[in-house]
Amino acid sequence: MKRTLIALALVAAAAGACQKHDAPPPSGPAEAASDDDASTTAAEPGRQAAPASLSLDLPSLAYTYGFSLEAPARSIPEMMRRHEQLCIDSGPAQCQVLGSDLTSEGRDEARGRLELRATQAWVRMFRPTLDTDAHEAGGELTTAGTDSEDLTRTISDTDAALKSKIAVRDRLREMLKRPGRLDDVRQISADLERVQEQIDAARSSLNQLNTRVEASRITVEYRSIAPLAPESAFKPFRGASGAFVRTFMGVLAGLAWFAAVALPFVIVFGPVVWLVASRRRRPAPAAE
Repeated sequence: MKRTLIALALVAAAAGACQKHDAPPPSGPAEAASDDDASTTAAEPGRQAAPASLSLDLPSLAYTYGFSLEAPARSIPEMMRRHEQLCIDSGPAQCQVLGSDLTSEGRDEARGRLELRATQAWVRMFRPTLDTDAHEAGGELTTAGTDSEDLTRTISDTDAALKSKIAVRDRLREMLKRPGRLDDVRQISADLERVQEQIDAARSSLNQLNTRVEASRITVEYRSIAPLAPESAFKPFRGASGAFVRTFMGVLAGLAWFAAVALPFVIVFGPVVWLVASRRRRPAPAAE
């Protein structure tokens, strides 16, 4: 019996020792801090802290883009028409056609100019299109330039002036509500009308400035590539020969008109003139 009790006690002691060995160690404040440091190190390789985002006031820039294309003269009208239609199909909220001009001289010379106003997203889409169309037509994009104008201060000053004028208008309206002499009321009304005109002008200027920032101006120049043996090389000679033929035929036509007018007079009055002239040439009879 004693042996059985001793064996059971030894088994219980062994089980308790195994449970203590398998249990995880307690986590204290120092160990928690170590875990945080480890996670921070794992999240930031190379021990470099993530850069903090900068809070900057972005400038209000008005961009102007200029492009020049050179291509065969026969492809320029169609290319220019396609680019203009691409702007129209995008809608006025994305692109607007400001002007277009195309000049052709014969089959070897052509020049065109297309002016657009479009958003930055549309410009980024349009830029590769110009290069692709020029190469497909057998030409190239020779010029691609970008200019910008900082309108930040102008917009800020215009907006501040607008707010100041609105405050003045509000004070004038409050003064107009108060009872007063007729002359004062007239003067306040005149001042209120003048300030309102200034407010409208300032709002218009501010809208134009914001439009220049939101929509960029684009100018595309189209030029024809001069062929090796251009047809226009003989154009001066053809022009001179044509002028000679026209002048010669004009002189002949004038002579024909003169003959048609003078011939009846020659037929009618010619014999009379001849008789008078012949009588004057006869010698006078000798006196006896």
